[in-house]
Amino acid sequence: MRSNLIESLQNIKDFRAVHGRRYPLWLILLLVIMGTISGCKSYYALEEFGARHCSALCEKLGLTLNRLPSDTTFRRVLQKLDFALCSRSSLSSGQRIILKWSQVRRV
Repeated sequence: MRSNLIESLQNIKDFRAVHGRRYPLWLILLLVIMGTISGCKSYYALEEFGARHCSALCEKLGLTLNRLPSDTTFRRVLQKLDFALCSRSSLSSGQRIILKWSQVRRV
């Protein structure tokens, strides 16, 4: 069965506490992948990427957000993300490589 990237990311179990979640995990991971492909090499660059593209992304993804995650949110999520769990998810091997590469590239 084929699935797109967003559907695959939505299948990754969110490890964060329910209280205080502002953004779904799939969105954070999608932004990491998109930002990394676009040349982002730091958490702050990911935040800037989100700020630059917020309105277009929210429109295309049907989101009702005023802003996208901060550098601190990206840092916390990526430092705690279980990449072994992502490997067992429905992500394709190419998608797992991109996600892992983006985690290694962070500065």
